[in-house]
Amino acid sequence: MLKTRVEIAERNLAEAREYAAKGNPVQASEKLYRAVEECIKALAEKHKTPQLEIVRKRGRWDTWLLGQAATDLSKMLGEERIKHTWAVAYDVHVWASTRLSTE
Repeated sequence: MLKTRVEIAERNLAEAREYAAKGNPVQASEKLYRAVEECIKALAEKHKTPQLEIVRKRGRWDTWLLGQAATDLSKMLGEERIKHTWAVAYDVHVWASTRLSTE
């Protein structure tokens, strides 16, 4: 599953670059969000964060769990950038969602 998540993240990143090159920042930002989301999930699986138990019970991730996983991963790995990257990706996701709903 870890390999699949990384492949999905890489594909989303490539698509984000394509959308950015075409001058479509809304779609680019959505693809970037998806790439970061998959990276957080992959890292959470690799490092077995506490959120995985909730995901197993619910059968899915949500933004709150992703944020908690990013925070835990930042602490576990000593990388504040993980939490920061998640926060920026989430903000961009909300911005893009707002833009899409008003267009």
